[in-house]
Amino acid sequence: DGMSKLTEAVVSTQSTGDLIEWMDEESLEAMTSSLLKDRPNTYCLTKAITEAYLFEHAQDLPLGIFRPSIIGAAWQEPAPGWIDNLNGPSGLFIAVGKGVLRILEGDRNKVADIIPIDYCVNMLITIGWYTSIATKQIEKPLIYHCTSGSKKPYTWLQLGTIMLDHYSSTNPFNEVFRTPSVNFATNQSELTFWKVVSHWIPAYLTDGMSKLTGNRARMLRIYDKVHKASLTFTFFTKREWTWTSGNCDMLMSKMSNKEKKLFNFDVNQIVWEDYYPNYFTGTKQYILKEDMSTSKVNEAIQQQAKLRRMCNLAMFIGGLLAFRCVYNRSPVVRNLCFKLLGIVLKLLRQVRLTIVS
Repeated sequence: DGMSKLTEAVVSTQSTGDLIEWMDEESLEAMTSSLLKDRPNTYCLTKAITEAYLFEHAQDLPLGIFRPSIIGAAWQEPAPGWIDNLNGPSGLFIAVGKGVLRILEGDRNKVADIIPIDYCVNMLITIGWYTSIATKQIEKPLIYHCTSGSKKPYTWLQLGTIMLDHYSSTNPFNEVFRTPSVNFATNQSELTFWKVVSHWIPAYLTDGMSKLTGNRARMLRIYDKVHKASLTFTFFTKREWTWTSGNCDMLMSKMSNKEKKLFNFDVNQIVWEDYYPNYFTGTKQYILKEDMSTSKVNEAIQQQAKLRRMCNLAMFIGGLLAFRCVYNRSPVVRNLCFKLLGIVLKLLRQVRLTIVS
């Protein structure tokens, strides 16, 4: 299985080092896309280069390669849902919960291969222990995949369903731009259309109102950042991988029951329906540091309900205005409406006669 082999770097470690030594930042930036090729970002590229360098120059050292998938909030330690940065999916989760991000390119049926941070830490500690005692027993460094998709798959659709329910009615953010809603676009045309409708138009309207009222216009700038972040993450929402777990299973087999409990990284024990609500709450509590009191949560839930009513009313009024515009301009539509009205009146008369008789 190619996934268990050494990652092939696009360029040699030596040539990369030479480039960094003599090229300026502007030149390196211009070369980035050609160096990346099929990789989504420089983070993934530099990991591949590092692996290649270690295999080339550190064969005489105790060496193990640790490969996590998308790292998310903690499952249990130091607390369920603990997270302290916007890396990975956390920033996008917040953008969805705030009602900012509403469209993302990807396949909702692909597996969301997210792994809790405490599982990563526990596996790293265990790899260090095993590598130190087994170096002389193995011919080449072992590669460990710390992933969830192969053993405990959970799709983006399943994740999104839980997310919208949580951010809408369970524990919403205290201040939001709109009610949370998110969908996946399957192609660029669909993505562009919904970006204009769901992102750019509300952003321009909001910033326009802000300028008129003397407030700070910020939504366009926020959307620039959100689109940039979602573009990088699209690489993972459009794809899924099958990772080998043989070395992780072997590693776990070398541990005592006490050690397995203390340094747990058994993906089968994760309950996603518990993990993700804790994760979403963690973004609110640990990253945004919002008020978590019951009264504030209830206030946020009421605000969400009010926003939904306002949204439904706006859609209803918009629908009526659109219908009136078409009705006034199209004789065909007017004739059709009169015919439908006549059919409804006939049915009502028949019902009335049936009841009377």
